Amino acid sequence: MIRLPVRSRALAGVLTGLGLLAGCGVPGPGGPPPAGEPAAVAALPADPRSAETALVDSILALMTLEEKVGQLTQMQGRWSETGPTVREGGFDDVRAGRVGSFLGMYGAETTRELQRVATEEARVGIPLLFAHDVIHGFRTIFPVPLAETASWDPVLVERSARIAAVEATAHGIHWTYAPGWWTSPGTRAGGGWWRARARTRTWAR
Repeated sequence: MIRLPVRSRALAGVLTGLGLLAGCGVPGPGGPPPAGEPAAVAALPADPRSAETALVDSILALMTLEEKVGQLTQMQGRWSETGPTVREGGFDDVRAGRVGSFLGMYGAETTRELQRVATEEARVGIPLLFAHDVIHGFRTIFPVPLAETASWDPVLVERSARIAAVEATAHGIHWTYAPGWWTSPGTRAGGGWWRARARTRTWAR
């Protein structure tokens, strides 16, 4: 199993996905590190941006095509009477590096176990990302963003978003889809009821 320092694994989870999307799948000039060495290159450049690029390249050089595709794959959580659950075979997919993130999966116990499998049992050890539609509150429910916009009180909107963020984070969620606004003047696209709809110039005031 390839092991990375904890902070490097956390950074790699985001940067590897960005590198894959940007087409940074070419191995670095130095090649993989010697056996027993961390996946991160031993001597990173002084420039933090260069260091991040070198870290991503070093990880990508060690990943198989299936693992790269897995980082871009999001698995949907399944719902039950007790909350979201992992579909049959889901833990095996995480262990094999075929999943990079989950949507609709939360709960401290479940996300912690999934994260343990991803970082301790998967070959590369890149942490998972957990996403959920926290649109107008998580445990504490607030008005939808469109209604909050009508208050013209950005401080109050920020407070509600902060409360939702704290509650969601406590359940293992890293990634949400609100607050947001809709800048298109058209009405045919879906999702307008929960997003704040306004022209760009109005939001710029």
